[in-house]
Amino acid sequence: MFICQDSDDEYDRPIMMPESFLIPAIHHAGLPDEIASRDAQYEDSWKIYVDEYEEQKKGA
Repeated sequence: MFICQDSDDEYDRPIMMPESFLIPAIHHAGLPDEIASRDAQYEDSWKIYVDEYEEQKKGA
């Protein structure tokens, strides 16, 4: 989960956004460097990275 400042409506407050929602919009922000620094060869490679990140979180 990411905590983001929600400022696009009348309620200016921090909100939580899941990786699966936020990362497709901003690509690889917040991913560990060993994942984010790889050259993406696929149009939807962000999905692979998010899945791998979720697996890493489970093992931590």
